[in-house]
Amino acid sequence: MYLLWVSQCDGLNLTFDGITFSKFVDDRTLEIDELKLIQEVKKKSQALSLKDEELQQRLTNKRSNSHDRWQVCCGHHLVEILSLGLRKAIGSNKAADVEPHSLERNLRLAYEEVYFRKTRLYLDMITWESNNQPFQVLPNDT
Repeated sequence: MYLLWVSQCDGLNLTFDGITFSKFVDDRTLEIDELKLIQEVKKKSQALSLKDEELQQRLTNKRSNSHDRWQVCCGHHLVEILSLGLRKAIGSNKAADVEPHSLERNLRLAYEEVYFRKTRLYLDMITWESNNQPFQVLPNDT
């Protein structure tokens, strides 16, 4: 979500905790209504003096650069959208069955070590251990 990034880069201190994703995400297509997102975040942040058009322009500017969307997005926000999708767009689950905290737990359980070993984080941790012996972060069997 580029708005979070804009908030952090521009020091806007917008609040994203507790926003209601169903207010700006279409539950059938999972498309985000940018203006509704901005209004929801402004309301939650009590930052109604910020201009919608100005925030939309900042979002456009961030998006126009070639950034990896997977590096821009927040995992918690993706899970919120996945939860909505599993109710209508890509499933017909009850809200209680696909509650975001439960989905996050299940996704963590499904994440295999082999995937972790392919990440930059894993490589950085191995390098750090090598440079900071005898400290060890990862168990010997990894």
